[in-house]
Parts: sequence; C-alpha cells; structure tokens
Amino acid sequence: MPGVKVRDIEMKIRPADDIVISPPAGNSSHHQNRLPTSIEVEKEIRIGDPSRVCHYKGCIYVGRITSAIDRIDKDGAVTESFIRLDGYPCGIIAHEDRLYVLQLGTPYFIQAFNLLGQHLFKRKLNDSVIKDYLGRALAVLNHDELVVADRTKNRFSIYSLTGKLLRSVKCDEIGASKVSLCHAGGDSIIVTNCEASHELFRFNLATETVEWRSNSVKQPSAVAMLNKEYALVTERDGSDQVKFFVVDHMRGEL
Repeated sequence: MPGVKVRDIEMKIRPADDIVISPPAGNSSHHQNRLPTSIEVEKEIRIGDPSRVCHYKGCIYVGRITSAIDRIDKDGAVTESFIRLDGYPCGIIAHEDRLYVLQLGTPYFIQAFNLLGQHLFKRKLNDSVIKDYLGRALAVLNHDELVVADRTKNRFSIYSLTGKLLRSVKCDEIGASKVSLCHAGGDSIIVTNCEASHELFRFNLATETVEWRSNSVKQPSAVAMLNKEYALVTERDGSDQVKFFVVDHMRGEL
C-alpha cells in the first residue's frame, strides 16, 4: 500500500547469551512469519553483569550473576533487583503471567514469581543432584510442562508447572556439553549443543527421536523461535562478535 511502511521483526540484543525477540505491531501472520531483512540496534540499556534474558508482554527480565533479576519496562526504565534470589539464575522463561527461574545448585531449584515480582513457590529438583552447570536449559512444552536438560545424565526431565517431576526422556545427543533449548511446537524442542558432532538438532520428547540434525552453526550459544516457521540461532566466537542464523525449524535448513 503506497505510503505505508512495513516494519520487520525487531530483535533487542543484550550482552548475554540469550536471545530477546520483540515482535512487531499488527497481527498479520504473513508479516510475522516472513524472514527478517535486517537486524538493527533499537536501544542500548546498561545493566551490570547480565547473564539471562526473557521478554514478556513488553518487559525484559534480566537475570544477573549477583542472584537477582532486573526488569526493563516498555519505556526502557530499569528496576534493579526486581526479584532477589538465593542462587544464580541459569534459566528464565515466562508463561501465563508467571516467571519460572531455573536456579543453580546441588540440587537445582525451580522458582516461580508473578509479574509483580512476588514469590509463588520454590521446588527442589531432587533428581538433579549434580554439580554440572545446566545452562539455558529451560523451556515450556505444550503450555503446561517445564523441560530441563540434565546434561550429566543425558536426558530431559519434564516437570509440571508446580515443579513436580512427571517423566524423564533419554537423549544421548546432549552429552555433557553446554546446551540451550526452545519449544518448537507440539512435543518438539530445538537444542543447541556446541561440543557435539551435530551442534543443532530438533528432538521429539514424545517419540524420543531426533527429527533432524544440522551442522550449519558450528558454535551455537542460544536458540529461540523467531516466529512459527523459523528459529533464530546465535553463534559467539569468544569475543563480542555475535552471528545470527535463521533456520527452518521443521527441516533444520539454514
């Protein structure tokens, strides 16, 4: 339409390994599912020692190594220590107006908070009595389950939204290397595994099978769904340089 500008999906990138994706205004599925043509810095906000990020309903929640979560509102205002923790947050996701935090420890914990920062519950993951770092290994599956990657036992542990262990799924692909994962629809997740022979793969938790493998990203540091058709994968080369890759989430093609 003459005189009307179509804005591509904006990606807000912070100096952390996670990916924050801010969808554009409008409800056009064609617009939201098309490939982005560029990535631009929308705004820079200074926050000390960010490690995990999560975008939800216009706000960005930033996990810090100081055992706190800061909140950045829609106008860019920062609320420091919006949530205080008693351990390092190694995973943050948002679902149905709740923040779920995977907290480092032996064993690990899952904590839940509402959007006001009020604590709801804390659950000990009794099956994860390990000293290994889980990383960004937390995703929501089918709207009512939490998936955690247990790298030392080569499996995915699946919990209810109240932290009750429901089942475990064996997956030799994840090995002991650092992983990140995201929900890719249905029973499938996309997993990065930078030290494995195949660094990126899609895994079905119901059938316990690998649906595809890809070597298109050699050292992936994070993965997130860009829209219903594509996943966005980042690669960090050890410096401040970050590369972005768009992958067809059904086939794994770059």
